[in-house]
Amino acid sequence: MKDMNLFKYHPNDTFFHNRDPRANIIFALTISTLGFFIDPVFLILLIILVLILFFVSKIESQIPILAKYSVISGLMIILLNAYVRKEDLFFKFYFISLSKSGAFFGGIMALRLMVLIFVFSWFSSVTHPKKLISIFHKFPLLAFIMNTSIRFVPMIVEDYKRIRNAQMSRCLEFGGGGKKKIKNIIPIAIPLFVITIRRAMRIAEGIETRGFRLEGRTYYYNPKLDFFDVLMIIISFTVILATLGSFGCYS
Repeated sequence: MKDMNLFKYHPNDTFFHNRDPRANIIFALTISTLGFFIDPVFLILLIILVLILFFVSKIESQIPILAKYSVISGLMIILLNAYVRKEDLFFKFYFISLSKSGAFFGGIMALRLMVLIFVFSWFSSVTHPKKLISIFHKFPLLAFIMNTSIRFVPMIVEDYKRIRNAQMSRCLEFGGGGKKKIKNIIPIAIPLFVITIRRAMRIAEGIETRGFRLEGRTYYYNPKLDFFDVLMIIISFTVILATLGSFGCYS
């Protein structure tokens, strides 16, 4: 649960932290698009570029944990693809068989997934949730849904930690086999569920008393694009169009 901090905003004074959320969104989507369409030979260069973004944004401490999850998920993808394909086998043991082409294809897909994981973590770490939500102020329901989702997840994680520590102080053990683990989930799940429902009810009452979705509302923060934001957006669109053109999407 502590690894949920990978996808939380980390305040800092860097070039990307000071950018408009729209520029960061388009830039992140551009890198994600390249991760899907770029030639496998250049995937390593794209991953290096993403790692440079982490160092420039001063959030390089997240790289080892992200790499751990990327390796675990990547190995699963490689083994699954190697097992599904049945041609050019390089390993066979009873009903288990692995193919070279499947392993190669799985490795490429694992690298593409790694790009997505790193880019999503980078974007959520450099973009303030309030600034991100503010660009949707003309769509109040969508902004409310995003705001609630972004805020609820860290709160639920903190509630889980407090409930777990409280139950451990009452000598509840979380070790043991599968049946015991399932049984020990109940003392955590029920209080967590009740707390979450109560919080949702308080939020519903709060937005009702404040006149949610009334017309004529003003906003303290109105995001505006500066020169570097526009430059990032232009470069991002240029890269996307060039990538699509290289795949013959305009023919």
